[in-house]
Amino acid sequence: MGYIRPRLSKTTDNTYSGEFYIPFCDEAHMRWKAALILDTNEGPKSLVFHFNSVLPSH
Repeated sequence: MGYIRPRLSKTTDNTYSGEFYIPFCDEAHMRWKAALILDTNEGPKSLVFHFNSVLPSH
């Protein structure tokens, strides 16, 4: 699909926070796979998420 590059901000409890929006889709149900790639002192690391989205009925 493509890349989304959210900006992460350090929070007061020494964690990071950010937002991103997934592209709009007309499908009633979608399965997603998202990889968060982190640039660390030990080199790039990734976290992979699998989730489903449902288009609400009107």
